[in-house]
Amino acid sequence: MPESSGADLNNIYKGLVDAFSDTLAWEWDDRFGGVLAAFKVSEKDRVQSIINKQLSQIWESSSIDDAPENIGNAIQNFGGLNPSQLLFTTSQTQEVMLLGLWWPWGNGETISIRFVPYGVNSSDAEKESMQAKLKACFGL
Repeated sequence: MPESSGADLNNIYKGLVDAFSDTLAWEWDDRFGGVLAAFKVSEKDRVQSIINKQLSQIWESSSIDDAPENIGNAIQNFGGLNPSQLLFTTSQTQEVMLLGLWWPWGNGETISIRFVPYGVNSSDAEKESMQAKLKACFGL
């Protein structure tokens, strides 16, 4: 199957669900069309290690300007990256990527992670289909 196939994203979804099954409580985020969980800063290394196994690339505010156009467009749709925020992505060659939006809270104690399917040239139907699959995999 080509790397952009929905089957690849389904495998990534399942890998994330399995890895986080005992640790994070997920909810649906209507604002961004993805799953959302918050965790304590003390868990950040473990959570980031799990994410790195499924999402192969990481971007930060200092590197995002050098990112390919589709990555730059994706993060701009979510408001850009502040210095403490990270963007995890699946392969940039995929038509639909899974984004991991890592946003520390202002209280210095909590971090949110969102997983959002994103396709630059995806139709609304394709986007809704990938969101529905994500939601189903996470049991939401």
